Amino acid sequence: MGTFYTVTYRADIPPVELKPALEEHLSEIEAQLSNWKNDSWISRFNHSRDTSFVAIPMHACEVVKAALVLARQTDRALDPTLGNLINLWGFGPAKADRTPDRQTIREALKATGPGKIILAEKPARIAKTDPDLKLNVSSIAKGYAADVLARALEQDGITNYIVNIGGEMRVSGHPEDGSSWKVAIQKPDPGARDGQAHVTIQLSKAGLATSGDYRRYLEIGGQRYPHILDPQTGRPVQTDLVSATIIASTSMQADGLATACLVLGLQKAQEVIAGMPGAEGLFIQRDEDNQYHTHTTPGWPDAKLQGRKPKLGESI
Repeated sequence: MGTFYTVTYRADIPPVELKPALEEHLSEIEAQLSNWKNDSWISRFNHSRDTSFVAIPMHACEVVKAALVLARQTDRALDPTLGNLINLWGFGPAKADRTPDRQTIREALKATGPGKIILAEKPARIAKTDPDLKLNVSSIAKGYAADVLARALEQDGITNYIVNIGGEMRVSGHPEDGSSWKVAIQKPDPGARDGQAHVTIQLSKAGLATSGDYRRYLEIGGQRYPHILDPQTGRPVQTDLVSATIIASTSMQADGLATACLVLGLQKAQEVIAGMPGAEGLFIQRDEDNQYHTHTTPGWPDAKLQGRKPKLGESI
């Protein structure tokens, strides 16, 4: 998936016994969902102009189904059909040395929209109503992979663990000292040294993901374009947020919601997350003086607040 993964756990099972099975799961997910592999299922689906139903394998089916649900829940701020636009802006397998023109963006937008994907089950199959539509589920694939590894650990009887795939996490249980797992949220600054934390929280059972405009971007002609695209405009987001961190029941849900929040902006993101059962959010703004302002939803687990739940939109 073009990133690292780590698994930290408490059990009497040596890592050498766990690693092959875990990496087999990751290889299967890549083989189905990687836009960087020409022979992956999603690449073959994208290259085909067939609009009839085709079989969809298990991992791809679960991820596309979840992405379509998130598209509805976020008013399409999370959209899995932006493959053409992602490629145009150079955030796919091929890099870009110029920004796409307005007409090219308008044409690519015509082949987007969750309503142009039809997903059916028993047997699992999928169809696109527009032959030019291309899927890209990178916004939730790493989170999904973390959930898959978490399930594999639990099937082996391991209930105390942290799975981390490129910063998307699934945590359960406790470290040896019986406390909660400590998770640092990175300072949202491209110039910050590696590992520099903006805030640290404690978790014992949750999925967590962060999305930001500082992690991956395209720089052309001195202008920086963040890698997250607004499905309405087909252009990189212009938002008042530099970072959104979401806690949810699964890492996949947290991953998708974090991306959606960067598209939605602070006010709408707070409303969406506050209304989502089991989800909490921490949102970071950067002002003109390069100062950071942090806002949370009511149930955010921040130790600095000494157990008091912040009010919606409270800055800490």
